[in-house]
Amino acid sequence: MNRTFYIILGILSILAGISLIVQGREILVTRPPENLSLFYWGTAGMVGLCAIIAIFCFFPQSHPFTLRIIGAIGLVSTIYYLYDSFHNHKFAQVGTALLFWLPGSIYLILKGKMTDS
Repeated sequence: MNRTFYIILGILSILAGISLIVQGREILVTRPPENLSLFYWGTAGMVGLCAIIAIFCFFPQSHPFTLRIIGAIGLVSTIYYLYDSFHNHKFAQVGTALLFWLPGSIYLILKGKMTDS
């Protein structure tokens, strides 16, 4: 995997963090006043995760760790997606999650690289 991919991934992570902050203000006004701390902590956690991924992407020795983080996020997201699909009886895209996202996420967690070389 060449360095350009990681630079693009790092820049996109920074943009995602900025987007979360900008959209957070718009979402905040629609939230009920109780439990706002949960919203703040969740937003801070997601922005922090984007920042950590961006930092790791800019340092080549951390690329295997970065891809493992992305794989873990993909695994948790896939498991939640499957749970939600079965809970709400929406089975249309379960095959894609089971055949593409789940194995891909597990591969990234185990190998920490995108190719077999």
